[in-house]
Amino acid sequence: FKAGTNFLNYREFTNCLSKYLGYSGLLQLQIDYVSGCERITVKLDKGQNISENKVYNALVKHYKDLKEVTVDEPLIELVVKCVEETDFIRTKASDKLKSIVDKRK
Repeated sequence: FKAGTNFLNYREFTNCLSKYLGYSGLLQLQIDYVSGCERITVKLDKGQNISENKVYNALVKHYKDLKEVTVDEPLIELVVKCVEETDFIRTKASDKLKSIVDKRK
């Protein structure tokens, strides 16, 4: 998906969290606008007991394209939230987890 000036990949988020933090729980990316600024919210399963700060730091340290648009040239706000399983957005028909929820209009 396009975020700011870069294309970001859901798989890169999952690979980074798995490789550097051992995270294998639910992961959902929500993209929206807040006060005219693009925002990516990384939603993680609260039941996995993972630190939001550690996730943020691992992502900006190990995912170069994400770091470029959130830290080096902050075009996008990156937010990490640990949420209850019921707070993940799922498809209506099959109840499968939506990997990416794009709320930009």
